[in-house]
Amino acid sequence: MRMRRVLRQLERNEFANKGEPPINLVPMIDILTVLVLYLLVGTIFKQFTILQLNLPGPSQSVPTDQPLPLQLTVTLRKQRLEVSDKNGTVKLIDNIGPAYDLATLGTLLAEIKRHVPDEDSVTLLLEPDVEYNRLVQVMDVTRVFPTGSAEAKAGITMFPVTAIGDAPRLAAAPPAAAP
Repeated sequence: MRMRRVLRQLERNEFANKGEPPINLVPMIDILTVLVLYLLVGTIFKQFTILQLNLPGPSQSVPTDQPLPLQLTVTLRKQRLEVSDKNGTVKLIDNIGPAYDLATLGTLLAEIKRHVPDEDSVTLLLEPDVEYNRLVQVMDVTRVFPTGSAEAKAGITMFPVTAIGDAPRLAAAPPAAAP
């Protein structure tokens, strides 16, 4: 009787072991755990600063019942800054040495904002050879009032909406007349 029972157990084990071998999930779980931890640790130490730029869509148009915007533009050239609006050039600001005169730019933009308080956008046009760092410096100046002003103390922004584009090329000097 005992022998019969042992044979039955052997047959059951034999039938159970036939077919595909079992998949061992433990190594796969270990690899996925390490991968998830690696990705978590890697993304914790990366911080990205995102600057939201509101660019117009291709089908957007200005409503006719609203007054036309000021169309304030700051053109970043290698040797100077040019501030203009829909009426033309407001001021040319020459560089101080190798750097832009950001203090004069901030003061001028603050005066413009005080005259037209509803305007909140500025367009920055830059030449291809302008360094990215210089663009960021000008963007910072256009966003906030100069330090020490009443508006800066109150936390009022100057021109928070920024658009970026390519500056128009300067007209080349006419060729010299032949003698």
